[in-house]
Amino acid sequence: MDRALKTQTRLSYPSRQKVLEAYAAGTPVKEIASSFDIYRSTVWKIVTGAGQPTRNHDLSLDVREEARGLYESGLTLAEITKKLGVGRLNARAAIISTGGAIRPRGRRRQ
Repeated sequence: MDRALKTQTRLSYPSRQKVLEAYAAGTPVKEIASSFDIYRSTVWKIVTGAGQPTRNHDLSLDVREEARGLYESGLTLAEITKKLGVGRLNARAAIISTGGAIRPRGRRRQ
C-alpha cells in the first residue's frame, strides 16, 4: 500500500493566524512551511484564502540586469539570490528575460 510522504497536519485557527503573521512579516514561504510542518502550497492556500495580498515578485529592469551581469561575471544562482535577496526562480527568470543564458549545471570553469 502506498503511503503519503507526509501525514496531514491540521492547523488550528491560532496557528493559521501565526502563518499569516509570518508571511506578512516577510518570512520565506519555505521557512514557514518547515516550521509548521506543512506543505508550501498549504501556506499559499492559507494566505490567499484569508484575502491577504501576496508578495510582488516582479523585479525591476535594473535588478534583472544586475542579476544578469552578476551571473555573466561568474557568480552562481545561489550567490546571486543571496546578494540580491530574491528567489532562485526569480533570479533565473531575470537572467533569461534580459537576454542571458543559463549555464549547464556542474562545476564552475576555472
